[in-house]
Amino acid sequence: MWRAVAQCYEFREIFVKTVCGEGDENVTESRSFHPNHRPTKILGTEITGNEFKAEYVDNNVVVKGTYEMNIWYAYNEGRDTALLAVPVEYEDEVPLRRNEATPDSVCEVRVWNTYGPKVIDTEIRGADVVITCSRTWHAEIIGEAALCVKVYPGQCRVDDQCDKEDLVDDSSEEDYEDDEIEVADEQVGRTSSS
Repeated sequence: MWRAVAQCYEFREIFVKTVCGEGDENVTESRSFHPNHRPTKILGTEITGNEFKAEYVDNNVVVKGTYEMNIWYAYNEGRDTALLAVPVEYEDEVPLRRNEATPDSVCEVRVWNTYGPKVIDTEIRGADVVITCSRTWHAEIIGEAALCVKVYPGQCRVDDQCDKEDLVDDSSEEDYEDDEIEVADEQVGRTSSS
């Protein structure tokens, strides 16, 4: 590898985008839904249309989203069925376990819904249906960072200030030609002739 002598390099500051913080959070919540008929049995549930967006607020990532809760239930002593579809809004806070960003340096927030939202429990309480849901988030904040790097001007092309004679090969302490390698006698296997 080639390195330049001291007078042939300079330092420059470059700006890059990097992950400055990340965190995970699991949220479990229960909500009550009031169907048009008094339910006697829950036949099925499904969450559809989950959409969300995230923003960086007070050193945390706040996720705001919506989905539709679909509840298929029986009523009138199980003789009839109906489907209840209700839009649901939610807001979750994801604390960051590592945060090296300043508020001014954050330029992007990334969020992954790693689990759910998924129904984990259903219960009938009088005329209401209580649904417990769970969801898990992984969040990252992307910020701008400054790096100080050593630059070797003209090393992709030789310029007037620094030519090839100013370069030193530091990949090896000594240079050897193939015919200059010496081997001690004890390193060579010998065969005896009888």
